[in-house]
Amino acid sequence: MPLGMAIGGESNSLDQSAAIRWLEGQINPGTKLVSSYAGNPTCWLYDQALAVIAFAETGGQYTRHAREILQFLEDNRNQPAKDEGYWFFAYEADGKRGGEYTTTAVNAWTVLAIIYYEAKTGDKRFRPMAEAALNWIQRRCIKSIKGKEGVVMAERDYATTRYDDTTVFSTEHNLDAYSAFYCMGSLTGGKSYLETAAGLISFLREALWDGRHFLGGLDITGQRNDAFYLDAQSWGVLALGPEYASSLQLAEEKCLVTNKTHTLNNKTVAGIAGFTEWTGTEYFWAEGTEGMVAAWLMTGQSGKAAFYHQQTRRLAEGVAADSSENKLGIPYATQDAVGVSVRESVAGTAWFYFNERCVNPFRPPLKQVNQ
Repeated sequence: MPLGMAIGGESNSLDQSAAIRWLEGQINPGTKLVSSYAGNPTCWLYDQALAVIAFAETGGQYTRHAREILQFLEDNRNQPAKDEGYWFFAYEADGKRGGEYTTTAVNAWTVLAIIYYEAKTGDKRFRPMAEAALNWIQRRCIKSIKGKEGVVMAERDYATTRYDDTTVFSTEHNLDAYSAFYCMGSLTGGKSYLETAAGLISFLREALWDGRHFLGGLDITGQRNDAFYLDAQSWGVLALGPEYASSLQLAEEKCLVTNKTHTLNNKTVAGIAGFTEWTGTEYFWAEGTEGMVAAWLMTGQSGKAAFYHQQTRRLAEGVAADSSENKLGIPYATQDAVGVSVRESVAGTAWFYFNERCVNPFRPPLKQVNQ
């Protein structure tokens, strides 16, 4: 049962339509990309992937929105080799790229979105560019470490990051890449995809899981990053399964925040409980809270899922600019910081919507191997 129905009340079905309408309202008329935050023209690639999944899941008139985003990505991908391709980390509303930076993770998410779109619509036209992106990851971003193979954060190092992108094995990136290879292999029966996925899951289990939770990552020398990131825990469950649910309990101990206040659109909501991004932050993080909700749904903990999902809903409804519009955009966080905004966001809204419909974006609805 979709969570929007499970937690009761006629308004929950309206919230589903209100959230997808807010996402639709973020579409830029020329490129058809969605602006990632209300009032901000930047279109992050990860958010395009989330929007494609949300629009494809909804179907009907919204399928066109998913297709148009993917068509932009088809027309604007980079091809370092004929059978390889990747996208930049961000684009502007007019289609210009937002710098040269890219990562393994955002490209893996785009592949997952293409697979989800194909699974829901049967439209195979974008599969070749997804396979080209996997070729790029496989040939340029997979490296050996202590007898295993994992994906590093990027093909080359970027001056904008504080680490060497070519030598860091992020748990989050490896979860994203594993899911992309596994799902493409399941969709097509491609042996090389499934073999790569098998290698990545072995690396995740043996190098990045410490018995109770997922590490932040490793560097090329094997040195651990022991920072406790919320996404690594919830996404680990969503990608690998409920046997990793102990990480959710530890996330409650380390990342739970309570009694948070948010002011937006000249409105204030107090007493919000949910989750923050990692142990070094204290703000309420809607995207991450909804990631925890999704993981609890997968592990059968519907009571916890419903409680924190309702917290996100209460926040969004309380600061909505105009509730009469019947649109529901979810603020990203309760604090402005680097990479974080108090504005309504595609990421927060999409993950909220996924849970309204019980969607796990790491597990597209593949019905059979599709040669």
